[in-house]
Amino acid sequence: MGATPPEDEETNVALFRQAAEILFRDMPTIPMVQAPALVPFSSSYWEGWPSAANPWNMPVSWWATFNIVITGYPDPETGEWVGGIHPAGSLVNLSVVGANRWVRPYLPFVSIAPG
Repeated sequence: MGATPPEDEETNVALFRQAAEILFRDMPTIPMVQAPALVPFSSSYWEGWPSAANPWNMPVSWWATFNIVITGYPDPETGEWVGGIHPAGSLVNLSVVGANRWVRPYLPFVSIAPG
């Protein structure tokens, strides 16, 4: 390849493909994978966690995007709210009234003070 002029594109492409074929055939394979992590979540009190069935975000708390798991985010294309956990059983299906989407009803924060 070093002796072939750069303008000779056809020859250079053929030589590159031949070199790549040799490289991929003879190069050792070194697996570079991270061990899978089990990240259990309970839907007893909170629903909407990312899952294998709905992988909308990485559910681990040590990722910088975990705040999105808690709050959700607006889809940049549609403006629809995506993800975010919510109290179990708090979603209301508006498809019965024709809106065809899920919403979170207002649930006031209740604090139970001792005494």
